[in-house]
Amino acid sequence: MKIEGIVVSSVDYKEQSKIVNLYTEIGKIGVKAQGSKKYKNGLLQFTQTGNIVSCILTDNNFKSVLEYELLDSMYLYLNDINVIDTFSKIIDVINSIPEDINHKPVYNFIKKTLNDIKNNNPKKVLCIFLIKILYVFGVAPNLKEDIDTHSKNIKYFDPILGGAKENFGSDTLNIWQEYYYDKKDINSYTECNYDKLYNEIKIYYNYHVPINIKL
Repeated sequence: MKIEGIVVSSVDYKEQSKIVNLYTEIGKIGVKAQGSKKYKNGLLQFTQTGNIVSCILTDNNFKSVLEYELLDSMYLYLNDINVIDTFSKIIDVINSIPEDINHKPVYNFIKKTLNDIKNNNPKKVLCIFLIKILYVFGVAPNLKEDIDTHSKNIKYFDPILGGAKENFGSDTLNIWQEYYYDKKDINSYTECNYDKLYNEIKIYYNYHVPINIKL
């Protein structure tokens, strides 16, 4: 079996091995990396969180890696506190993704996001990621009409109520609409105050998203 995946975590297994958890186009799978604690084994990069690997696995139920190729790595970029913070939060979200979804588009989106971190403002990357990934959890902010009156004359966003308002709230409604609906290169998205936007996203997640992650 050959598969590509993102290393999202690894745990010790017996004395010299690890179980490496991958997020892939078919969902999350655990793979046994035998002898990976031995430096000369050559499996160090296979166990490193954030690495994207292509690997050949055994066909038994408890799959082991037979050989692998490193496709991409975050290692050289994890020397910036903002990159580390963004990276760790994305990994937390990945670990919370439900199993009963179509994983292929989600996997490709996450791969693109990890690549975007390397050359862009990590706070911007994180905000776009957290807003776009909402659909994976069956959550959709109401961004087209006032959540109480159903008026189309909307100007504001209320993260506690969970959607658009016409009379009060934050002035970031256009940003939420753009980040949630649009599909384009990250450099084409409107810049904004990302600390302010991130605080709104945290509030929205706390009130409306059924997962327990540390934002």
